[in-house]
Amino acid sequence: MGKEITTMKLFHLSDLHIGKIVNGYEMWEDQRYVFDQILAYVREEQPDAVMIAGDIYDKAVPSAKAVTEFDEFLTELADSGTIILIISGNHDSAERLDFASSIMKKQNIYMKGTYGGEAMKVTMQDKWGDVNFYLMPFVKPANVKNTLSDLTEEPEKESAALTYTEAMQQAVAAMQVDPGKRNVLITHQNVTNSGVNRRSDSETISIGGLDNIDRTVFDIFDYVALGHLHSPQQIGKPEIRYCGTPVIYSMSEADDQKSVTVVELGEKGKLSIRELPLHQLHAWYNFTGTLDEAMSREANEDYARIVLTDKETIIDVQARLRTVYKNLMSVEFQMADGSRTEQERTLEDVKNLAPDEAFADFYNRKMKRELSDENAVYIRQLIRDYYEQRQG
Repeated sequence: MGKEITTMKLFHLSDLHIGKIVNGYEMWEDQRYVFDQILAYVREEQPDAVMIAGDIYDKAVPSAKAVTEFDEFLTELADSGTIILIISGNHDSAERLDFASSIMKKQNIYMKGTYGGEAMKVTMQDKWGDVNFYLMPFVKPANVKNTLSDLTEEPEKESAALTYTEAMQQAVAAMQVDPGKRNVLITHQNVTNSGVNRRSDSETISIGGLDNIDRTVFDIFDYVALGHLHSPQQIGKPEIRYCGTPVIYSMSEADDQKSVTVVELGEKGKLSIRELPLHQLHAWYNFTGTLDEAMSREANEDYARIVLTDKETIIDVQARLRTVYKNLMSVEFQMADGSRTEQERTLEDVKNLAPDEAFADFYNRKMKRELSDENAVYIRQLIRDYYEQRQG
């Protein structure tokens, strides 16, 4: 498959979210600015494969412009001569991403959108032998249960719904991974290590950790290229890794150093990981203080979130702030107790709550008292039951 390879060099990317809009701002220029850096790194480093672990688009039905942007990025990647391995994420339409995948293989572009009971397997070679890549798109337990049941031709019977961990255990078992080979998994899931992952406000939140997958499910793999979480982080060990988004999509990511993760595979058991920094078109500025303090900065194009602590009413506050902050994303007022005024509560605030948290917030605001612990447990279980029914 192409040139002779001595040490396998891989680029790990994920969560491009092409077409994303943040607080009313279209991110086209920000995305293209970062994509150009990625392409420059590809030309400089000449990786043997580029892995993109899901959420290519921000919406299941992307706009024509989003499709064009991805087409241009993918074409330039392919022109570099690297092999490209892509899976769908929870934001993508799996079927749409599968379109023309058979034709694309001829250009060394391997795309796996839908799960039909097996992961796509792509094998490459270097001086140490085979490296098997398994492309496992985003799946829910019902997808795994139904497809694997169909393949085994067992009679239908009622059984308890699988957890995400159980479903992925079955999916990995179906891959029949050879532990004597070097194996790389590309997948898009919420993988945890008996703790809380670092999450950002721009991610889709699941109720009560329902979508958690224990990282030990993937111990058979030499490297796991994860997508889904937007901040770069390892899960339990360096070989199981989220590369994070290449572009900042929320204030909670403002301090992240976005990067391309570079993985170099030697012989079995030998692996090194490094990061190539990605610079952002705009800085993200999160400020809390008085209007006078906020206005003391020079005019800039930062994506700004301003929380004002002034006690008096301020007229035309947004217009005044925009003379300094051209890309003002939000303005909020902080009460003496640290809470925000109700009229300044934004849609983004509610969107970034888990369903049970959103209900508790609604109850508190309407009833002027906290939801009791007993009722909170009841609501959480009610929502969990609803999600499990939807999964089949």
